[in-house]
Amino acid sequence: MLIFKQMAIKMKSSKGLGKYFLLSIGEIVLIVVGILLALQLDNWDKDIENREFEQQYYQSIYVQLLEDKGEIQGNLNYGNAYLLEYKKAIEIIANNDRSQSIELAEIALKLKFYSDFKRKSSIFQTLVYSGEIKHIKNNKLIQRLQNLESSYVYMNRLEDLHKDLIMAQLIPYTIKAIQIQPLKIIEPEMIYNYYFQNMIILTIGLMDETNELYQQTINDIDTILASSPLSNGLHD
Repeated sequence: MLIFKQMAIKMKSSKGLGKYFLLSIGEIVLIVVGILLALQLDNWDKDIENREFEQQYYQSIYVQLLEDKGEIQGNLNYGNAYLLEYKKAIEIIANNDRSQSIELAEIALKLKFYSDFKRKSSIFQTLVYSGEIKHIKNNKLIQRLQNLESSYVYMNRLEDLHKDLIMAQLIPYTIKAIQIQPLKIIEPEMIYNYYFQNMIILTIGLMDETNELYQQTINDIDTILASSPLSNGLHD
């Protein structure tokens, strides 16, 4: 009988221990599930916050691209207006038309003007240097912005070449040949010769190349502005 009593006690103890283990496991599972849910909620909050940041960056990109487009379009219009006059000067020199010497002098003095698109920092540079590019998840947009940055760099090189030609050659040469006030050509042969004509031709060539780049860049900006995600209501 004693043996049976001991077996019964052991069975009761085993049942109590089993229930304890089950309760303990249940509590552990509930704690783990609670932690996982908290982490998931935290991740959702971070995802929402990151998406909000991303949308803010898209909005900033859209606004700056519009500003860039407007400035570049202004430079393009500016350059095209002067190109017409420079080509007129080439025609006057080629025909050796002395009756239009005053008009030629006026155009010659306008050779000092040049377009200059300058930004302290482009969108792509700002995103990279600040480390905020991590918030932009659209890789295609990043690539397009990088290509746009390359266009800006090349654009500035062409503008600098034009500026150097003006400062080093055109202005020093022109002020030797032309009296500014009252306007008069003092040395006609300096103006009506192949050297001056060549300088104007070089100027036109630089401006043509720059204007082509301006137009291509405007087209590229339009493509970016029309692309997702920038086109998804950010400009409304």
